[in-house]
Parts: sequence; C-alpha cells; structure tokens
Amino acid sequence: MYFNEKEDTNIDKEFGKKNNFDFDKWKKPLIIVGIIALLLIIIMIISALRRNSKEYFITLEGDEEMTLYKDSEYIEPGYLGFDNARNKYDVTVEGEVDTKKVGTYILTYKLKNVEKKRTINVVEEPEHKTVIHLDGDINMTISVGSTYTEPGYSAIDTFDGTITDKVKVKGSVDTSKKGVYKIVYSVINSAGITYSVTRTVVVE
Repeated sequence: MYFNEKEDTNIDKEFGKKNNFDFDKWKKPLIIVGIIALLLIIIMIISALRRNSKEYFITLEGDEEMTLYKDSEYIEPGYLGFDNARNKYDVTVEGEVDTKKVGTYILTYKLKNVEKKRTINVVEEPEHKTVIHLDGDINMTISVGSTYTEPGYSAIDTFDGTITDKVKVKGSVDTSKKGVYKIVYSVINSAGITYSVTRTVVVE
C-alpha cells in the first residue's frame, strides 16, 4: 500500500533552514563589494590607456630669448627630448645663427608633434663690452688617468666692472676616457647681453 502524504520530519526542516539565503542581510555588503570591484576595473583601464598613450616633451636649457654681440660665438645652451615614461629622444633643430650679421634668428626644436623655439638677437657691440678671460690655455691636452684641474677664469664688463661671480660653467672632463671635452663659460651683463667662451680639453 502506498501513501501520498509525507510526514514533515526534522531533517526536512533543517534542510530548508540551511538553504534559506537571507539576501536582504547581505545586499548592502554585496553592493559595496561590487562598487569597489567596478572602480578597480575602471582604474586599471585608465592606467592601461595612459601607458599606451605617449606624450612628448622638449625642455630648453638656458633662456628662450638670448642676445649676442655681432662676431661673437653662439654656443647652444642645450635641450632635452623625452616622453611621459621619461624615455629620451633625439630632437631635431631647425634654423641657424649667423653672428656675423645683425638680426633676429629663430631656432626651432622638434620632437614628433611637439616643438619649441629659441630667439637669438645679434646686435652691434657697443662700448659697453664684456670679456671673459680664461686662465691657462684655451686648448688643453692631458693624459688618461690624470686629474683635470680648472685653471680659472675671470669676467670683466666695461660698465658693470668685475662680474666673475656671475659666470656659469657648463661641461665636465672624464679623465678615465679618451675624448674631446668642451667647457663653456657664459655670463650675462646688466644690459642682458650674453657672452660665452669655450675651453677644449683633449684627453689622450
């Protein structure tokens, strides 16, 4: 004989209790976890896009506008090309400076779609004159492994007087390697005129 009625046993009750998931209780924590996960995904996507999107930059050393005396020497102050990951790149320089002719010259520095300009004004040399005197030889030769000692320098301006303390020295000599090294001495007088000289040091 078969019976359709099923007795309600304690096992059935316990089973029902265990599978009764209280969604309302966990709704808020689940929402918070979901929002955090979504924000993390968005941050990861933005970071990936930034890594794949390169930006290029050019920095110019020295002033973007310079004034030189006619027949003096133009010495490039320097420049640097890099991207947003700090990788360095070669920069193309267009234009030239003819210090034998009075005039205004524009140098254009280009890297990919980025460019910067430097303006060079060449003017007649007035009575107001600046001179940088280099102690020692302007062209020096020293041996590999020896020590390079700066011979010294001084700067005098007919109007400003002694301005040696305003001289900026750029360049270095690596005596552990053979090569030709340039030491550049530059000074700007009160009239805004830049005067530069170069010492060449050969390590052999």
